Amino acid sequence: MRYASFLTLSLIALGALAGCQETPGAKKANDKASKEIKEAENATADALKVQREEYKKKMDADLEKLDSKLDTWKEKAKDAKGDAKVALEKQIDTLEVQRDKVREQLKDLKGDTKDAWAEVKKGLDKAMGELSDAFDKAKDSFK
Repeated sequence: MRYASFLTLSLIALGALAGCQETPGAKKANDKASKEIKEAENATADALKVQREEYKKKMDADLEKLDSKLDTWKEKAKDAKGDAKVALEKQIDTLEVQRDKVREQLKDLKGDTKDAWAEVKKGLDKAMGELSDAFDKAKDSFK
């Protein structure tokens, strides 16, 4: 009885294996599907690269505007006296450190996958938002 069950299962397995052989039509369809998948992967990678480049250009432009403000504020701090000068210079130093951190994050901009890119962008957006808020708070000191 066991032998008959084993023989039956073996024959079923052999039949299944024989049916798994790839026909020329199936091979052609598989090759075509593989090619289309690869093309889609390449298109996605290219689109992500364009997004990163556009994002980097925007962030660079935003940082240039903040650098311009810093330059203006440095000139005002030069004219300040005593404690006011020290306070302004401290604010400038703090803003420069914060700006440099954002610039480093931007320089290391990577993320080959959609999920990785989303995480990097989220972190940079947060850092840039905090930097912009710090500049907005500091501008009252330089009026």
